[in-house]
Amino acid sequence: MFKAILDRATALLRRMQEAGTNNRVVLLVSESPALQIAVRIAAIQGRWRVMFTRTAGSAVEIAWSNHIPVVLYDREIPTPEWRRALCRLLAAPEPPVVILLSSQVDGQLWRTVLDYGGFDVVQTPIRADNLRAVVNSAMALGESAEVPALAG
Repeated sequence: MFKAILDRATALLRRMQEAGTNNRVVLLVSESPALQIAVRIAAIQGRWRVMFTRTAGSAVEIAWSNHIPVVLYDREIPTPEWRRALCRLLAAPEPPVVILLSSQVDGQLWRTVLDYGGFDVVQTPIRADNLRAVVNSAMALGESAEVPALAG
């Protein structure tokens, strides 16, 4: 069943790309087929393209070489620990906006992600409307020339 849904989502995404309606890219770092499907569905609705990888090492290589604007990082990736992966991704000359995906979200995790330079935390299982809103905000941040200072 997951395969059929994934195939349909992939076909629709490909048609959108061929039509030129999808020029924004998100990199998903996850081993979860369910997460891949959920992100593809959100991407179709949000009109962004998704690249996938299963490891932090390949994520860094892909993000750096392709100037990926947004990375969705699954906290369940076994190694390296997500904080180290986040630091490696953000060390790029043009760092992506990084969003952590986690089944357990609380204020402490959110603060830690922000302290490490991440953008936000999205709870899994993913709600497509929530992910679209967060990714669209991240894309807008990445596209803006100036990042406004946080009110203090």
